[in-house]
Amino acid sequence: MEVNLEALKKPKNIWGLLLVLEVVILGGFFYKVYLPRKNKIKALEEQISQEQMMLQKYRSRLKNFKKVKEEADSVEQLWNRLNEILPSEEEIPRWIKKVALMGIRNRLEFTMVKPMPSAVKGFYVVYPIDIDLIGSYHDFGRFVEELTNSPQVTRISNLEILAFNFKDLPEFTVKVHFQLQVFVFKGTSVRTLLGGEG
Repeated sequence: MEVNLEALKKPKNIWGLLLVLEVVILGGFFYKVYLPRKNKIKALEEQISQEQMMLQKYRSRLKNFKKVKEEADSVEQLWNRLNEILPSEEEIPRWIKKVALMGIRNRLEFTMVKPMPSAVKGFYVVYPIDIDLIGSYHDFGRFVEELTNSPQVTRISNLEILAFNFKDLPEFTVKVHFQLQVFVFKGTSVRTLLGGEG
């Protein structure tokens, strides 16, 4: 095949060749350089937009952080106080001994201490204990006062006070039956509930 170089020397043909060459170069540049970079820029702009939304979300959370931390600290203090007033299950025997010592200190004599089946109520368990004792009315009143002033949450129910007369024990004037209900915390620490270490 013979190329006619004389035909290419004509200005009309030179301009046409340059135009075809320019279209090929521009087309190659568009598809090989411009279009991939444009798509990459678009992807980066979307990523920047998402990161800015996340940053805004964290900034709004940070505004409330102090308030949320104060509320969490308040809840934790309340929870810790709850742990103080509701003994754990392991502390029940010690608590029963403490109640017995309160009775002895108030000159009462226990004739029966009988633990009953426990009942689960939400975040706590109720341990009822049936108690019979004898003593004076005033000594029993001091015992109840000491019991109600103790930090643990307890409840006296089914209270029966009967006159008691026994010649060998003249200082004992009443026979008392009641159920002492001890409330025991059933749960974990507030940090565990909030997702932290506890």
